[in-house]
Amino acid sequence: MIGGLLRRAAYARFLFAPGFWRWLVARVDFLVVDQIIPWTKLPRRFKTTIHPSVTFRKAENIEIGAHVRIQPFCALWASPNAKIIVGQYSGIGPGTVIFSSNHQFVPGIPYHKQPWTEKTVTIGPDVWVGARCVILPGVTIGEGAVVAAGSVVTKDVPAGAVVGGVPARIIKTREDAEAEMRLAAERAHS
Repeated sequence: MIGGLLRRAAYARFLFAPGFWRWLVARVDFLVVDQIIPWTKLPRRFKTTIHPSVTFRKAENIEIGAHVRIQPFCALWASPNAKIIVGQYSGIGPGTVIFSSNHQFVPGIPYHKQPWTEKTVTIGPDVWVGARCVILPGVTIGEGAVVAAGSVVTKDVPAGAVVGGVPARIIKTREDAEAEMRLAAERAHS
């Protein structure tokens, strides 16, 4: 036990290492700007589950319905003139990013000086968005839709559709998927 304490005390030398304090201030700044301030502005609904690692931009422009689950390392970045709306009973998989704005790409102007395109993103009720998806500005995902992991959603998704790919395309409907599962269960029992 004493040996462990002495080994840990040796870490005190890092307090005086070049760049340590700059690194520490950057981490605290990230925590305050990306975590604490947005969380205080986020309108919260009854019985939502949002992992503490989720980051927000313009949290006051984000609407999250009841019984929504947002998994670790997601980013919901609304913009000043466009919202992100997540319907009730929806789930957002880990690492998913949702943007309501994007840079334009006019030739001859550096991207960071480009004007913004801002469009509201709407995710309907009972939608399942898989892990590491990207949802771009202006997209509406209909009620009961499923977005496969790793998809990039660039266009609207109809209600009940199962989409996947880059860019996301309709693979089947949720009813087709349920019928396949019932058939597989029947085969397993026979």
